[in-house]
Amino acid sequence: MIVNLLLSLSLSIFSLNAFSQNELRYNLPITKASIEPCQQKALERHPGRVFYRQIIQHDSDFVLVYSIDSGEFIDWTVVCNGLTAEILQEFKIDLQSYHSDKK
Repeated sequence: MIVNLLLSLSLSIFSLNAFSQNELRYNLPITKASIEPCQQKALERHPGRVFYRQIIQHDSDFVLVYSIDSGEFIDWTVVCNGLTAEILQEFKIDLQSYHSDKK
């Protein structure tokens, strides 16, 4: 009985050590895996602070939308392909002219 217990314990320890840390990690869906590369590309084009991020699904396509505050009353909205991490569109929002038009 004790021999069986020791044998099963040693086998379980061996099986845990047989896997590296990378093999124990799970794979993210491709759209989730694209979040960081898309955000990095968006911030390279328009440095600032991301204040809004959204994943939008349409049929089988995914897009990632980032809103970036780049200071000086200018915001950018960047749309990125969720599968390829390619920038699809970018929009400049000039808040200075918006506020001056309201006066």
